[in-house]
Amino acid sequence: MEDYRDLLRDLQWLSIRPRVDEELRDLFDSIVKMYLAWEKSLTSFQRLELRILCLKSMQNTSLVYKHSLRFLTVRIDFSDPFTRWSYMFVFMMRHVHLVFYALDQAVYEKILKVIPSGRPTNVCMIGGGPGSDVLGLGLFLMKHGCTSKLTDQVNVLDKCQEWSDSWSQLHRFLPERYSKGIPDVNYHSFDYLNNKLTPEQLGCVEDASIVTMIKSLSPVAAWLKTKPIHQSYVRGAYGQLKCVISEWHSVYEILKAMKPGAFLLYIDNETGPQRQILMNTVKFLKFKIIFDRIFRGVRMPSHFFSSTSRDLMNTLNYKPCTTAGTNEVIILKKEVS
Repeated sequence: MEDYRDLLRDLQWLSIRPRVDEELRDLFDSIVKMYLAWEKSLTSFQRLELRILCLKSMQNTSLVYKHSLRFLTVRIDFSDPFTRWSYMFVFMMRHVHLVFYALDQAVYEKILKVIPSGRPTNVCMIGGGPGSDVLGLGLFLMKHGCTSKLTDQVNVLDKCQEWSDSWSQLHRFLPERYSKGIPDVNYHSFDYLNNKLTPEQLGCVEDASIVTMIKSLSPVAAWLKTKPIHQSYVRGAYGQLKCVISEWHSVYEILKAMKPGAFLLYIDNETGPQRQILMNTVKFLKFKIIFDRIFRGVRMPSHFFSSTSRDLMNTLNYKPCTTAGTNEVIILKKEVS
């Protein structure tokens, strides 16, 4: 029976793959167009300098993400626009595809259901960077029949505010179905290392029907694991003991602020303490785990690159990452207290 289900899944994926490939191609072309727009105003020598600079940034970023991401002292400085673009070129489409794939799998397993005529939703991305989460969500919604406005308000909580500039540049080159479908994205300063959320950050989380926490927890998980929980016990209305947490860490604050009925989409590396942090936090709040899977080696179709993208790949002598490795995907739904 399992073999039959796997075959059915493969056939279904093959039937829609040309459409998904086309979307991935167009999105990656938008990243490429950002670079080509820079080149237009440069001399031949300046273009060579730009290539060398971006290649070095791609190599350094890849090295950190491969070997040193778990160390809090090793961080990439995303204040530089070329470093941000280099990250987008190497990793952004893998991130977009992973979000799409995880949600698509949840629909296939009849855990989630998309209502194409439903009202566009508010989204809050925790550590959302250049907007990878919401583009993956947008691709997923379009694949399942949504054709107009994909999202309402989108808020990004990120330590690097300069990602807002990168999103604005990217937005100019996105296909119209994305630029009009995701019209409003606002960035807000946020750091996991601050235990409490500001009123502005709280508002972003409270208003969202979907909160994403994708590849953002693992870099700070080792530090968050050391945070002590400050709690006490009080008597409830019927004499029962009730745990009251006065202070813990930012993950607890985020989950506590989510409104009943809201969903959390969590995707991160299998190794590391980040899952433990999330699940320990969930124990103190009313959440239902509706999806909990490990995805191994999710690979993007290698043939989705356009000729323009391939030309730039050859020029830079660097290829984007198309394999997602091993990741845990958890979807939680906040229940009424």
